[in-house]
Amino acid sequence: MAHGGRQRQRVAGRTVLAALGVLAILVGCGPEEPKTTYTVLGIQDFSHGRVGRFSARVAVSPDLPSEMVRIVVREVTAQVVEAHRADVCWVLVHTGQPATMDNLVASAQWVSPALPPKERPYIEVSDDAIEYAGAPIYITWP
Repeated sequence: MAHGGRQRQRVAGRTVLAALGVLAILVGCGPEEPKTTYTVLGIQDFSHGRVGRFSARVAVSPDLPSEMVRIVVREVTAQVVEAHRADVCWVLVHTGQPATMDNLVASAQWVSPALPPKERPYIEVSDDAIEYAGAPIYITWP
């Protein structure tokens, strides 16, 4: 349903308000958990051949705890993979706009376990990883 250029959608059980190509989503699994808003600033398509490769830039509050940043990374990865049928997904988390290297707080990479080895990009393995769709999302903290 459209309201003044805005559109409400249900994504992964959450209500999403999309306006002018920017996505703002409320994250939190239960009433006792803190909720945070993040904004997807943009998604870029780097696909070639049969491999879908997408990168998402996200803005979060500067005081967001790292555990909540991990939740945002997983949510955005899931949205990109499901919406674009991505085989590879990178998520760059920033603390403001414009998104620059100066305000980068985390970067993440997920590669589909179904992707053949010859088509896989270099994977920057880190000690911090969370599970999504049978493969780790590796998170690095600059």
